[in-house]
Parts: sequence; C-alpha cells; structure tokens
Amino acid sequence: MPTSAPQHSQETGYVRDQAQNKATEEVGELVDFLRLIDKLPQEYQSDFYRVLNRLTDSFAQRQQILGAIRESLGQINLDLKYLIFDLEATKRERDEYQRQLEFFTQSR
Repeated sequence: MPTSAPQHSQETGYVRDQAQNKATEEVGELVDFLRLIDKLPQEYQSDFYRVLNRLTDSFAQRQQILGAIRESLGQINLDLKYLIFDLEATKRERDEYQRQLEFFTQSR
C-alpha cells in the first residue's frame, strides 16, 4: 500500500490539468453555441435559451454532486487508512499480550 507523495501529487496535478483543459474546451463550445443561437430568428432563440439554461443548470448540479462524491471518497479513503493502522496496532498489542500470557503460564 505504500505510495510516494510526489507521485500522487503529480498524478493529481495531471488530472486537474486535464479537467481544466476540458472545462476550457467546453466553455469555448458553449460560447460558440450561444453565437449560433444569436443567429437564429428571434422566435426560436427563447426556446433554445431555455433548453440551454436547463442544460447548464443540470451540468452545474452534476458537478456539485460529483464534487461531493469525490470529497466523500477521499474521506472514506482516509478513514480506511486509519482503520488499517488501528487494526495493525491492535494485532501488535494482541501478539504482545499473547507472548506475556505464554511467559507467565510457562513460568508457573
């Protein structure tokens, strides 16, 4: 389970950069789409803007949910590491008590 912190940090930076690039591309596509909507006849624009607003609201909500899920997974991962640490410490304590018990039962 040992992983080096710099590797994790580099991996996280790479993923973050990919996400930023993707977001930049999506914003550019959104701006292009808005320009296309502006070129439509007036009677169609409001329908497209309503659909676009629903899409962007849905996207923002999904991003919030995804962020909450990532945060929860991070917390679960941390909790699991603490549990594993506690389990290993408990096993060491058990082994030590077992050795002490064997020593005392043999010395009697």
